[in-house]
Amino acid sequence: LLNRILTNFGGPLNNFILSVIAFIVFAFLQGGVPSYEPILGEIQPESPAAIVGLEAGDRILKIDDQAVESWNDMVLTIQENPNVPLTLEVEKTDGERLTEIVTPEANKAEDGTEYGLIGVEVSIKDSFLDKIVFGFTETWFYIQSIFSSIIMLVTGKLSLDNLGGPIAIFSMTSEVTRLAGVLGIINFIGFLSVNLGLMNLLPIPVLDGGKLLLNIVEGIRGKPISEEKQSIITLIGVIILVLLMLFVTWNDIQRHFFN
Repeated sequence: LLNRILTNFGGPLNNFILSVIAFIVFAFLQGGVPSYEPILGEIQPESPAAIVGLEAGDRILKIDDQAVESWNDMVLTIQENPNVPLTLEVEKTDGERLTEIVTPEANKAEDGTEYGLIGVEVSIKDSFLDKIVFGFTETWFYIQSIFSSIIMLVTGKLSLDNLGGPIAIFSMTSEVTRLAGVLGIINFIGFLSVNLGLMNLLPIPVLDGGKLLLNIVEGIRGKPISEEKQSIITLIGVIILVLLMLFVTWNDIQRHFFN
């Protein structure tokens, strides 16, 4: 039984391994990975950050006395305050702490709304270990995101119309190739591999997830399920998959040929 469980889990596991490898290759080709810490990267000349003397490597500790835990925290606060002076508590690379007042420059989005920028880029981690770790952390990030989407589909919070099939994958691949080149393709391979791994783990007969569920049931019962019952379960799984494929293909046709 254990050997069958390991065999059935082997397919999805290979998808996850491919994803990890793809993201590691992406990190090495890109020359590093973004840091999620509130540490400043390159400073744009004559920007609000440059005017007050902020430098690459500075860590933002607080904005208006509110602790900053991550890069996203910092960016969101700055974007929400165009033309509003913000008090930044900054830790320099030598450990010295300073307070600077920065006024984010107002920019307009396509919909006309304003957002603030101070002219800093995310810092890049370029050590060998950081690039290797990125393969695992990025794979885990997508596993969590896709799993959340599956839960939202099951609970009705996300419409089935959002599902895509082969036509959608082909369209996305063409778009990624056109816009992002080799790096985009490698990143997309990692994303697609995670998707395939998780989809294959769904507890639907015929898929590896369905086979694993049957293995667990057999383990609980202490005896194998009869071949007749397995055939019926497999047939049900095939019908579900065929209906699902027809549904997502129809979604693709409507999305790409009638919109």
